[in-house]
Amino acid sequence: MKCNIFTLLICVCFLFNFSNLQSQPYYYTPHIQSFITTYGCGGCHFAGGSSGFNQLTYAAILAGGVQCAPDVRPFDENGSPYVIKIDCSLPLTCGGSNMPYGNPCTVSASDIALVRAWIRGGALGDNTFCQSFSGSPLTIDFTGFAGGGFTSSPSTTQLNSKVWNFGGFSDFYKPGQSNTGNDFARGATTPGVPVTGGIYGCTYSTGNQALWLQPSTSDFSAPNGGSINLQLCNNSGSSITSLNISYDLLIYNDRDRSSSFNFFYSTNGSTYTQILALDYTSPTTASVTPTVVTVPRSSTFNSLNILNGEMFYLRWFGNDVSGSGERDELGIDNIIVSIPGTCNITNVSATTPDCSGTSATFNVSFIQSGGSGNYNVINTANSSILASGSSSPISVTIPNSVGGNINVNIVDVSIPTCSGSPVTVTLPDCTPVCSISSVNATTATCNGTSAEFNVSFNVANGSGVYNVINTANNNILASGNVSPIQVSIPNNLTAGNISINVTDASNPGCAGNPFVVALPDCTPPVFCGNNACDGTEEFCSCPADCDCVISAEFLNFDLSSLPVVSALPVAFCTTYVTGEVNPSLPHYLYVPLRVNGVTCTTYNLTSDEGSFYVLNANTLQSTATIGNMSIVWLRMSQGEINLAGGSTTINFSGSSGSCLTNKTITWSNVTNYTGNVATTCKAALTIRAFLTGAYNFTANDGLMRLNLNSLVPLNSPYSVSPWNAPSASVTSVPSDIVDWVLVELRNPLNDNLIESQAGLLASDGFVRNTSGHPGLTFAATGTFKVVVKHRNHVGIISNATIDPNGGVANLVSQANVNQGSNQLINLGDTGLFGLAPGDINSNGVVTYADYNAFINAGTMSNNYHPADCNMDGQVNLNDFNFMRIYFQQIGLSPIRN
Repeated sequence: MKCNIFTLLICVCFLFNFSNLQSQPYYYTPHIQSFITTYGCGGCHFAGGSSGFNQLTYAAILAGGVQCAPDVRPFDENGSPYVIKIDCSLPLTCGGSNMPYGNPCTVSASDIALVRAWIRGGALGDNTFCQSFSGSPLTIDFTGFAGGGFTSSPSTTQLNSKVWNFGGFSDFYKPGQSNTGNDFARGATTPGVPVTGGIYGCTYSTGNQALWLQPSTSDFSAPNGGSINLQLCNNSGSSITSLNISYDLLIYNDRDRSSSFNFFYSTNGSTYTQILALDYTSPTTASVTPTVVTVPRSSTFNSLNILNGEMFYLRWFGNDVSGSGERDELGIDNIIVSIPGTCNITNVSATTPDCSGTSATFNVSFIQSGGSGNYNVINTANSSILASGSSSPISVTIPNSVGGNINVNIVDVSIPTCSGSPVTVTLPDCTPVCSISSVNATTATCNGTSAEFNVSFNVANGSGVYNVINTANNNILASGNVSPIQVSIPNNLTAGNISINVTDASNPGCAGNPFVVALPDCTPPVFCGNNACDGTEEFCSCPADCDCVISAEFLNFDLSSLPVVSALPVAFCTTYVTGEVNPSLPHYLYVPLRVNGVTCTTYNLTSDEGSFYVLNANTLQSTATIGNMSIVWLRMSQGEINLAGGSTTINFSGSSGSCLTNKTITWSNVTNYTGNVATTCKAALTIRAFLTGAYNFTANDGLMRLNLNSLVPLNSPYSVSPWNAPSASVTSVPSDIVDWVLVELRNPLNDNLIESQAGLLASDGFVRNTSGHPGLTFAATGTFKVVVKHRNHVGIISNATIDPNGGVANLVSQANVNQGSNQLINLGDTGLFGLAPGDINSNGVVTYADYNAFINAGTMSNNYHPADCNMDGQVNLNDFNFMRIYFQQIGLSPIRN
């Protein structure tokens, strides 16, 4: 509630003690509207007003202003600037003054309490923010919910934002408004998939959806926890004095951290009563094989007085309990709210079970009076539903019965507290007896180097899948569904015996009697000179019988400079091949190839144009021959490419012409070649700069820390506003990279941007390109000022103009940076200087706007975020302490463009 003093409007706030006779809960309409009118706040805060905070509509007050947004934070009264501004007992953490403007700290205690109670109750718009409850059992089963978020007119994949309300997330929920992004709309999922904190629609079994939660560091976790709130209106026509509540709590225990999930209710939206019997805490130790565990919950609460037309509230509250690391997934489904009625179930009994195949079947009889007319047979050990029906008896089937006792009972579907007395049912063992007999095998014969034979057997009551095993080590030799099963023993190069048997794949204890098979020696014969390439023969051992099979390959190189086969030819310059930064003869390009053939020959090289070289250490040596799988570089000048007329053919010939292949380069398809060798092979610009936030002041050894290395993204962050640089990416981030930086070339006459390029900053301060090589190659010609920018450091610009074709921008020295003594930070008296940290909003200056951006970021761990000013992967108070000494650091004009 701030009135801009530069406007012509006058914010007149009268001292008036708001009549606080209304019973809670409070709403925007009419309570907060009356509060705004009483204190004249609408005189400053209206649509288009200079304050930027419109308080004349409910949607606008939830949207907040430009200074303290969000001003209203449901369920968090002490953290809402709307309270902080009028309650002078709280520290003023937002804006320059308390409200009302001109008469600060004059809001009465009762009116402060009204505003607090409104926010504490979820900041609702009016008394229509609820799910109608007619008195008949209300079931909410989330059918179709696909994590599409919450809105006042929901689709089938969404829920109603006037019925549901949430607290404890990094995003703020706006009751009754559109909440269809980020934390509240993570989309559809299945158990075990979510990693990002927020709300999902989860299909956890066939046809069953649930409201699904993935708690995270900033969502539904310590220190304040989080809440799911369901608002209901009593439209039953009479007062409600007691209620039944039941729901299924769903747990996917895949993490070593324990979380609570407890239940509360309220009749006024402000004071909540906890039902201790419904408390739940998940295990601290993750399950070895996590599955969704359903924990049914039900209770009845009495001594209520909810008048017809009034609201009441159900809340599920969760928080961290113990353990560390990431958190289990939680879900809720099958919520049933009902009014207790006359319901009585007696005479529960069960027939003696019989086997039907592998299942045990029996009937459960009972006598009921009252009730909903729908009943479940449950297993009392875990409350799981075995069968359902509308009358006695109900038929029950227990699949895969292996014997033992089970206690069953009858429970009313809509009134879980209405149940009979449990009865014990003794289950039969319906497991069929498996038997395997008459195991036998055919005589083993050779098929190439493999020994093959068939195994026959007889089986009764098996699973349908059977394994032939080696009894010496129980290794499976072959599997099949019926007799016989073919077995192949590969590389059987010696004769001998093997003992085999047949076992049931699902029941290894069901096996036949072992059978010994005599294996032949399948070593292939060698007949060099018989005009057939057979046995172990190949060209090098028997050229008379075997052809020389070879091919030629174009090559590229990965980030570790290892050769990778390429479909198209790839051009490289002398700088890449030899490592020379600015070679004296840059106007050559090289295309690497190799022959993939036999090892017993050396290949002669010829080509239409160009000459061949091999790399020895960092020196290129001319050659006319090459060994198998060795890399040869075809060197070409632009004149030779022009002479080629579009293509050049390279021929490989070995063993007096017996081993022949060739490879043709079509120059229009060559990767990295721009059509002009001189342009393609420009020398790179060498850039060196340091980030003060990453510098290792402890070691003070001229290197930056690598705490952020594992979090550095594969894509450059500078392709979006405010940088709008060309996109850049890598397939992996090298281990000595600190972060991405942006390098710009600017016109020295008017500071206009000529060209920009993202690069990778290594720990020694040198910038590399996305191929991992030193320096960046620019298309622009001439001399320019060189700018280095970073996402949370103030950028710098070179003092002199530099030619990007082989030039050096050593920006770790004050003398080489424009106004270097003001723009650079001394790094431990090493003679090195770095960029100033703290420019979180990337506007070229460090001000309290950056501090506000730091505050809004909140606490984070293991995160790549601009608020991480000391670049250790964490966002906490250490970052503020590190950045605050650089407040008022101002970059030069080109940096702030």
